Amino acid sequence: MNIQEEFEKINISHAIKAKPASSLIEILRSLNIEDLLSITSEWGIKSRFNATKEMIIKRFLRHILDRKRIECALVITESDEYDLFLKLLNKEYIQDNTLAYGTYGYLMDKGIIYSFYDDYMVFFTIPNEIKEVCKIIDNIYLDRTLKKNQLLHKYILAFINLYGVFKGEKLVEIFNCQNNEKLTIEEFTAIFNKYSSRQQPFYDYNEYIINHYFDDENFCELELLLEKTANVSYYIPDRRNILKYADSSYFEMTAQIMALKDFIIKNMCSNEELAGYVVDDIELLCSMEESMQSIIYEFERRHIFFKSMEQFNSIVPFIEDVYKNVRTWSNRGYTYTEICKITGKPIPKIFNEPVEVLINNKPATLKIGRNDSCPCGSGKKYKKCCGR
Repeated sequence: MNIQEEFEKINISHAIKAKPASSLIEILRSLNIEDLLSITSEWGIKSRFNATKEMIIKRFLRHILDRKRIECALVITESDEYDLFLKLLNKEYIQDNTLAYGTYGYLMDKGIIYSFYDDYMVFFTIPNEIKEVCKIIDNIYLDRTLKKNQLLHKYILAFINLYGVFKGEKLVEIFNCQNNEKLTIEEFTAIFNKYSSRQQPFYDYNEYIINHYFDDENFCELELLLEKTANVSYYIPDRRNILKYADSSYFEMTAQIMALKDFIIKNMCSNEELAGYVVDDIELLCSMEESMQSIIYEFERRHIFFKSMEQFNSIVPFIEDVYKNVRTWSNRGYTYTEICKITGKPIPKIFNEPVEVLINNKPATLKIGRNDSCPCGSGKKYKKCCGR
């Protein structure tokens, strides 16, 4: 199943199986009592025992058509969500079988957008009653608030991707340095709490805002990160560049990454697209300071194998250069090369543990003799360096 078929399957599963309707009352009346009770219970609307269908609908409409509730939902929409909302305001419906659920799911959960599946087609609409409420919303206030909220949300996403963990006060400080419209810590907290009502890749913990990487399984790493970064300054790019990190897949395409990709294409895999996927994952693993064994796995799982130990040894310096020049949470967004220039400390040894490498799809353990040169590149013998 391709991605478009998957989107269609998801859309059908969330749609009302009926012809598209433009009246919210008509939509609700078309539902059976079980589905209606299910929807109202999700909204926290409790129905009295023996309540009729019309009574349930009346209570639901009183709640769903509240102007302030709709405003509060709209001011924390993302750009693509709000664009869809504006399109549907001026149309009876939009037909699109492969619309991404992430574009409309939040507004559907808020009872603003409804979808239907009829005659193998998926339709999206905003009911007339919702449109009437939207006419009395202050659009100037909505647009101004939405722009500021979306900008702040991008800063939060950029910070959790670039630093992993940070305090709200630091974000406010940098935000105010880079923007004409200033922000108070109280405003930040209020907007942050609104966005936290939606599913986010971050959460608050004590006085910190934390990347969701630190879940129950990895939470122990948080204390180690906080301890390591206690006296480290922040790498702070300018406004344009810092906002690039709001995209969790973004990273700087450095000369070291390009050199690694070129080596792989010339010596191991002529498929540029596949080589690009390998390099993307290696960059991520290096930014998370993972082991060489983890990096080797990225080749093996794509059935790209080393032809000899000599070839493996040849690629190690390229990977080390990537490792030294990617931005890491433990360096508050700096690379190891940058932080060592600032502090005057040497770059720490990396990849000094024995690894198992598949040579032509056959396992070969890289064993380091005590009198061999240390693989960290120090120039010392292994027994007097990493093997001590």
